[in-house]
Amino acid sequence: ALIGRRVAFEGGAWVESSDTRLKPDSAMAVRLAAPPEAAFARGSVRVRPDAFYRGVFEGLLAANLSDTSRVLIDAAHRDALASPFVIFDDTLALRR
Repeated sequence: ALIGRRVAFEGGAWVESSDTRLKPDSAMAVRLAAPPEAAFARGSVRVRPDAFYRGVFEGLLAANLSDTSRVLIDAAHRDALASPFVIFDDTLALRR
């Protein structure tokens, strides 16, 4: 499942296309069917805090930039690429 907010600058204004973020103190449950022979299930949550900016920087890098701007935006883009992290990763025994 994807949890996040998608916005774009269109026609001179910010437009939200979706918002699936969780409210404070809320939770999300996921039910998946496991094959009958499965003894364990593994789940993980990966956070991409700079996903929006990654796209912005990629768009800017495709444009005609001064050398100084290109160096700075490229550095910011590399930081955005390095920012994802795993906040949860666990393996659970399935009760059958």
